[in-house]
Amino acid sequence: MSISHKLRKLRRMPLAEILTRSSQQATDLEDRLRVAMKRAPRLKCRNNPHQVVDRCMDLVPGVNLLTRSASENTDFISVIETEKERVLQRANDVFTGKVQLLGIDFTVPPTDWNLDPGSGHSFEQAFRGAVKTHQHGKNRIDVKHPWELGRFQYLVPVAQSYLFDRDNRSPQVVTATIESWIDSQPYATGIHWTSALEVAIRGISWIWCLACIGKSNAVEETFLTKVTESLWQHGHALHRNLSYYSSPYNHLIGECCALYMLAIALQDVFDTSPWMRRARQTLTGAIDHQFYEDGFTLEQSSSYQYFTLGFLSLTAAAATQDSAEFPLQSAIGKAVVAGNAFESETGEWAAIGDSDSARAIPVFPESEWDFSGVATLASVLANETSFPKQVNFSELLWTLGESGLRNFEKLEHLHRQSSTYFPDAGYAIYSNDRTWVCLDGGEIADGLHSDDTPSTAHGHLDQLQVLASLDGLPFLIDSGMPHYFQSESAADYFRGIAAHNTIEFQGHPPATVCGPLMWNRVQSECSIYEPQVMNGVWCSQATLKFKTHTDAVQRSVLVKDEFGLIVVDTIPEFLLSQAIWHWHISPERKTKPSSETAYCHTIDDYRLYTFTQSGSVEVAQLNTPDDPIRSSISKGYGHTAAHCHLTSKVHGQNSNKRPSRTIVHGWVKSGRDVEIQIEGDSCQFGDDLTESHEGTWRINLVRDNAGLRLS
Repeated sequence: MSISHKLRKLRRMPLAEILTRSSQQATDLEDRLRVAMKRAPRLKCRNNPHQVVDRCMDLVPGVNLLTRSASENTDFISVIETEKERVLQRANDVFTGKVQLLGIDFTVPPTDWNLDPGSGHSFEQAFRGAVKTHQHGKNRIDVKHPWELGRFQYLVPVAQSYLFDRDNRSPQVVTATIESWIDSQPYATGIHWTSALEVAIRGISWIWCLACIGKSNAVEETFLTKVTESLWQHGHALHRNLSYYSSPYNHLIGECCALYMLAIALQDVFDTSPWMRRARQTLTGAIDHQFYEDGFTLEQSSSYQYFTLGFLSLTAAAATQDSAEFPLQSAIGKAVVAGNAFESETGEWAAIGDSDSARAIPVFPESEWDFSGVATLASVLANETSFPKQVNFSELLWTLGESGLRNFEKLEHLHRQSSTYFPDAGYAIYSNDRTWVCLDGGEIADGLHSDDTPSTAHGHLDQLQVLASLDGLPFLIDSGMPHYFQSESAADYFRGIAAHNTIEFQGHPPATVCGPLMWNRVQSECSIYEPQVMNGVWCSQATLKFKTHTDAVQRSVLVKDEFGLIVVDTIPEFLLSQAIWHWHISPERKTKPSSETAYCHTIDDYRLYTFTQSGSVEVAQLNTPDDPIRSSISKGYGHTAAHCHLTSKVHGQNSNKRPSRTIVHGWVKSGRDVEIQIEGDSCQFGDDLTESHEGTWRINLVRDNAGLRLS
């Protein structure tokens, strides 16, 4: 960055940001000198560290519930037995000395905490500000791997297992692993101190571990003193390095959550009142900048919706230990209602935007895309009646204990609406017991720029994307995000247009990649309209407009139960020759090209039909051996699987000389017929178009100020 560019950027900064950044630079200088002199900040415990264990147990009330006799827990025996099975299975994996994180096998405890086993690269043991975290190389150096190991969330089930079986192996493994890290990772030194969020998550994990094993006779006071002093260093680092401007979304919320919990956990042995004040003030000011008014995250990622919501829920639960009032209930309530709309009838949430398999609360279900536990907890905290379809008590059990379980029983459980509309975030969703369809008509992510200014964001180039589950199984899916620090071509693909069920206009990118997880030069504007429901047909519409052109691309999505899904696109003629449609079919579906000319592909018992007013639509399937990246999806960080990736193109001239053309893709169930009238143009899809069927789905689309609408 040139000096002149730095000066221009500085002139645009508010005074508060300049002062904050200056203060953090002074902190960096102080920490750099400490590392060079090998003098970590220390503060001697003023009281017995056993009091820290008591405070940690208060922060994890489920521990108090599980230390009671079985006869006292008869009301919750089913919940406890289910949780016992989950915990012991997770703990046994760690007892073997091996644990898989983000698709990589780790040894626990490792001989090198700075190692990325995927590439064999060991990050340097230097001052945190001098460590290069983002490195693209032939071996895919991924800082997420050692960071995930340093979060210690995999160790929490080991600590929890002690409450179920009283096996002293649990506290021994926990204490040995934590001591190994403390002894080898001095304050502000190495990869594990480079990100304040990593410091935060590790602090939360250790609080949970101490809550579970702290009363064991196998835990010595020397360990409690050592871990207490290290936790103080974690809080000290967070207090001085909150991500006010570098990452004011999930990072800042997670850091404030941990700082708040550490302040409570350590208040009997250190003066943590400054931490408490800063965490409360910062979080109170930041809460309104995490979600749109309709409740969905500004980061445009369903995974980060629940990552942020998890931190807020932990903070709200911890606030029960703090007499002061904390204004979190409203934000949690809006966020959980909005997030739950993205749960499909399969019991999993739609994969939208980035995901690195992160969880704020150290409880991990079988599926990465199952957020039912966080949603259940958040609903109880907010006294909200919108529960997930599959209720999960794990997070509720540990985070609120008996009071949480009893409050759940008091809440009335309401059925979700079949049609949901998010005008601010830009989504329209149709949902029932067998069908779930979503149209994305929102911005890429909040805070992006139309000039050269780079901005980190977790949103993808997925505008106008359609996601769908039909007949209880995934159908049109998002490709996901297997790695943040993979080859640049792979990273660009999975975050780009072609990895989503939308239209790629070659030469007209909605935004430009300007670094890992960063966008700039945003050139597109997207709008979504409130869905219509008429005669059993759900219809939603969104438009996409490039800043260099006045004509907009219009997409209409129509759904009718037992018939199927139809996508109608109106494309300006000047863009049509550059348009490529991308469709990503779930691996759970069987697909094959059809030998018949009436339709292009069969997907289980659905047939893909296409139509355009002039010319023809060519549908092709990408060949996995020829292009393994474009033929892959990711169901979790570090995991990929093959799937069917279809592309469509329009061939032929516009014989009607219209300024735009309409292109239809219809997935129609076998044995069903469809007739569509679009402003005088008509098309028919079905098995037997020579006869008139009473069960035919007849659609009439007319144009109004918003575009094509049901009539």
